Amino acid sequence: MIQTVDVTTNGYFELELPERYYLQDSVALTARYTIAPGEIVRSALHEFDIMRHGPRVMIESHRNGDMINGRPWLRGVAAIELTPEEQELTGRRERQQFGVSEVLVSVDNGRSFMNARGGAEWRFRLETSEMDPGPVPILVKAVFEDGRTATERFVLIVDTIPPEVMVASPVENSRHAQSLLVHGNAQDEFGIEHLEVSLRPGDKFGYEVPQFIQGLYLDTQVGGATYGSAGIGLSFFDDNVRIQAQAGAAPPGRFTGNVLGGKLLANVVTFPFNYYFGPDWSFFSMALALGANFSYFPMDEEDGLV
Repeated sequence: MIQTVDVTTNGYFELELPERYYLQDSVALTARYTIAPGEIVRSALHEFDIMRHGPRVMIESHRNGDMINGRPWLRGVAAIELTPEEQELTGRRERQQFGVSEVLVSVDNGRSFMNARGGAEWRFRLETSEMDPGPVPILVKAVFEDGRTATERFVLIVDTIPPEVMVASPVENSRHAQSLLVHGNAQDEFGIEHLEVSLRPGDKFGYEVPQFIQGLYLDTQVGGATYGSAGIGLSFFDDNVRIQAQAGAAPPGRFTGNVLGGKLLANVVTFPFNYYFGPDWSFFSMALALGANFSYFPMDEEDGLV
C-alpha cells in the first residue's frame, strides 16, 4: 500500500494504519519523498509487531512536532486492553490489578522522569520557560499495577522567542491619499504562518498609556474610622507607587457623615507567591507598603453617602 500524507511546516508527518493491518502480526514500512523531478529520498525499512491487546499510553493534547510556549498541559490516557481470556477470568474487583499505578513524563530524553497528575486520564504541565528553544524529546511512561509498562515517544518544539517585525514603509507622519502601501519584513526562528496589518483612526497617543503609569486599580476598605470606603487609583513604576482618591461613610461620633480623601502608598517588600509555591501561583503576590492617608470629614448631619 502506498499512501500520501501531509507534512507539517516543521517537517513532521503521521499516518494512521487502516484497520485491516491490525489483523496481521507484523508490518514493515518505509517513507519516501521527492525533492526534485526524478530524485527520491527513501527512509530505512522499519519492521514492527502489532499487539492487539496489552498496555498502552497515548497523548491526546498534542501531535508530533507541535509548537508550544507558555505553560500548556500535556494530556492523554493510559489503559490495558484485556484479552478475551483475561476478561473471562477476572471480575470487576480483580480488574483493579490492571489499573494505572503512575504516569511518568521526561522532557530530557529519559534522563529523569516526573510524575503526571491523574491515572487512566493523566495530565502534565510543560514549563517552557525552563526548556531550551527548539525540539524537545518527550517520553511518557505508564506503569500499571501488575508491573507492565507502556511508553510513548514524540517531539515538541519550544518557541518562546517572539518574531521580529519591521515596517520599512510608510514612514511616520507621512501623508497618503486613496491607497496605502505597507511593506517591511518579519522573521522568526521557526517560520511565520501569517502576518496581519491593522489600521486604526486617530493619533497613536490615544492608544497607549505613558510608560511610567502601570495601571488602574480599585480599592475597598471595611471598618476602622468609617463604615467602609472605596477608592480608585493609578499605579506607577512597576506597581511600586500608588496614588488614589477615595470616598466613604463614617458612623455617628466626633467625626460623622461622608468622608472624602486620598492615599499615597509605596511598596517596601513584595512577596511573589510563584517564587515560593511554583508557577501555578504566578497570578498572586503580596506586598508590604508604607504611605499616608488624607481624609476630609464634611460633618454632614446625616450618616452615609449623600
